[in-house]
Amino acid sequence: MRGARMRRRSGAWSEPLVRLNDEEGRRHLVRVGHINALSGTDLLQNETFVKLGSQIVRVPEPLDAVLERVLGEED
Repeated sequence: MRGARMRRRSGAWSEPLVRLNDEEGRRHLVRVGHINALSGTDLLQNETFVKLGSQIVRVPEPLDAVLERVLGEED
């Protein structure tokens, strides 16, 4: 479940959550609406920078893969 979208059926989580693993193996559970920007500016196109408020998380996955999870298009 590397980047699973999660939605709690009842309670505080009304917005979908996405789990992102950064380059150092740290896991971040992020509300989709709290993502300010996604950027795939590296030349090899194998990592994505995710802006979460004032923090930038470097995810070692292509932009398209991260975008599919954020938009909920993953099977």
